[in-house]
Amino acid sequence: MLVDSNANANDSQLYVSPGPMTSPNFRVMSQNSGDFDAATSVRRLRPLMGTFCAIEVTGNVDSLAEVVNGANAVMQRVNDLMHPVNGADLSRINKLLAQVIQVDALTWQVLQLAKHINDYSNGVFDPCLPTHTGCMRDVELLPDNQLICHAPVMMDLGGIAKGFAVDCAMNVLIEAGCSSGLVNAGGDIRVFGEMQLMCINRGDQVLRIELYDQALAVSQFNYADRPKEHQGYYRRNLALSAIHEHVAVVAPSAAVADALTKCVMWEDAKSAENLCRKFKAKLLFAEG
Repeated sequence: MLVDSNANANDSQLYVSPGPMTSPNFRVMSQNSGDFDAATSVRRLRPLMGTFCAIEVTGNVDSLAEVVNGANAVMQRVNDLMHPVNGADLSRINKLLAQVIQVDALTWQVLQLAKHINDYSNGVFDPCLPTHTGCMRDVELLPDNQLICHAPVMMDLGGIAKGFAVDCAMNVLIEAGCSSGLVNAGGDIRVFGEMQLMCINRGDQVLRIELYDQALAVSQFNYADRPKEHQGYYRRNLALSAIHEHVAVVAPSAAVADALTKCVMWEDAKSAENLCRKFKAKLLFAEG
């Protein structure tokens, strides 16, 4: 829910700012309205996946700090598997042609979602870089976490993996029995339990959005400080300039929200809204 679309950025206490993956003029922050109880709550901020990842969790569970460590560990595992240069799985996918490749279950899940969004977006979302002839439709997923590439691909999962890592971290918190939580990885955010008020800094305006068991993703097309190994956002076989510079999407999962922001960059308003509707998501804005 959009609560306020015209507020001064200095009129509230904002505790989390994302890292270098988001523009200084296009940031997402979390405003926590409740009291912080160190006995039943933990907050952690650490560099990960080319940005800063913040985790906030509440619950009457044993070793809450260890639960947060487990959430960070699964995000690190996603990074280790799917890093565009050094990822254990992604590096093999980008090298092996016409061979059956065994990948981790997490990698297979990301690719399955990527193919699903690729199909529904008619190829607008495609993590295979146009430097190689192969595209997402040339990647065949097989049972038992296997796949085969029928054409050479150079895959960059930067448009979906970070959101997926947020979902994985959230699953750790939920499965541990926590009552509420928030994971924010540089603008890819998911919350559960208590409502969280998110603030999107848009220069001289702040959009306040209430999230409850939802995810939010923001993306900026041309941002100079993104990690150098990430190739950016693009649409295959089209002009290099996106239709929209800044976009924000709310969705049931962070991976879906993350991926849909990349689609929305290249879509007109009607097409973008229709695509979001297919995934039970909502387009907050697409501008610039």
